[in-house]
Amino acid sequence: MKLNGEVVRRFGAIFLVAMLVGFFFPPTTTTQGYAVQQMSIHIPGEAPRFSGNNPVIVAGVWHEVELNLSQAPVNITLILYHGIGIPTTTNTTNYYEYRYRSLAADKWTDPEYAMYVNDTLCKVDGTNITFGIGLDQNTTFDHWKLAVLDDTGASINEGYQKNIWIERPKTGLSMSGGDFILSAEPFTAGNLSSYPNGGHALVSNMGNVPLRMPVTFSSWADRITVVNLTQKLSPSESANLHLIFQADSWSPRKLSISGTVRGEAMYTIPSGTVSLTSNYETTLNLRVKIGRSDYELGDMGNVRIQYMKSASIEHNETIELDVYLSGTTTVDFKLTANMMTIKGITQDNVSVGSSITDLALGEDSEYHFHIVADPKKTNTKGFINYEISGFQVEPVVFSTEISIGPKPPGYHEEEVVSKTVALVFMLLTVALIGGFMGYYHFIGRKRLPREHKPEPQQEGEKKPTRLSRRGKKEGDK
Repeated sequence: MKLNGEVVRRFGAIFLVAMLVGFFFPPTTTTQGYAVQQMSIHIPGEAPRFSGNNPVIVAGVWHEVELNLSQAPVNITLILYHGIGIPTTTNTTNYYEYRYRSLAADKWTDPEYAMYVNDTLCKVDGTNITFGIGLDQNTTFDHWKLAVLDDTGASINEGYQKNIWIERPKTGLSMSGGDFILSAEPFTAGNLSSYPNGGHALVSNMGNVPLRMPVTFSSWADRITVVNLTQKLSPSESANLHLIFQADSWSPRKLSISGTVRGEAMYTIPSGTVSLTSNYETTLNLRVKIGRSDYELGDMGNVRIQYMKSASIEHNETIELDVYLSGTTTVDFKLTANMMTIKGITQDNVSVGSSITDLALGEDSEYHFHIVADPKKTNTKGFINYEISGFQVEPVVFSTEISIGPKPPGYHEEEVVSKTVALVFMLLTVALIGGFMGYYHFIGRKRLPREHKPEPQQEGEKKPTRLSRRGKKEGDK
């Protein structure tokens, strides 16, 4: 019986409906005997992601769809669509088709748009086949269906299909830390590491797209090594960065270096994904100090001074300070004091005055000044000042602030008591000495012979003759 056009159209509509219904009841094999034994969908090099039980595809980013089949494939087609059935009007918001034809010159194709198959990711290995596919980043973000068709490509209702969640692309880079401080002694070469106490930068991928993470520096890049730097930072992954700086045998100096960490989206589809090519940047700050530990470093380019920023002494304590000068020019150097008395200054162990002129600084050496000072008052602030001039219009002054302690409680009373005790001791000593002298004087006088006194002479009695030491009578010549 001859069928008219109306009958044909009705049977065709019924057949199409049957085909669409078949999508929801996938068999394990196709008409050519294929069976999809396993499927995996992921961004290259990343683990598969799921929304519930549904694989996730991020729009605008290449993905690998890996199928393990029951036999080696000849012709396989993937169809990815949004809606209950195949859209009658197709575009990048609702329909994609990816083909493999083993005998064709162009084995991997996108017949709809010619831009969403990446043949560098596609391959066949025995019964395993991998498609490199993608969607436009502005497609519909919702549940889709992925159908796997057999060699004929006609029996859609007999194909393998799976629910897929299409996700909006998100890129973002965050960082905590990022300030690095490295230090070394002067004229000491070596590698300066920020680990564990010199700072770190914890960089995290806040999006759903893998990121390249190049790091650049404003200067000295050939001397800086970034530790834990990865070529790729996966979604939700973090990297804890440390820095190593290679220092030569340098005189004191300060280096200030800025760095940039860039987050560049990977595996992006070139056409129609402009927003994914934008870069996310964050900044590092590296400061390198070549100078003595606990010393302040004043760096004026061609003149550098190292000195103690502050110090503390007791009310009656002498302080000794060291100052170091280096650079590439000639300067005048003067030392002054406030509330302190400078008792002595040496330059490289030679006594000098408080004002030195025409001091030629060297890049590979330094002058060492040693200062000895006493406090003038107690419980106050004192200062030793270092004035450098002659290399620019205005002098530059640096200072060491000295906290002078108070006299301890009872200090004056103790001093009076000690002086009183000393005075009493001295008086007792004098008295004792005087007593001994008087005593011995008295004893000495007592032992002397008594002078003979003549008895009173009676009137008319002849006075006895008295001889001199020579035996002559007194009065004799």
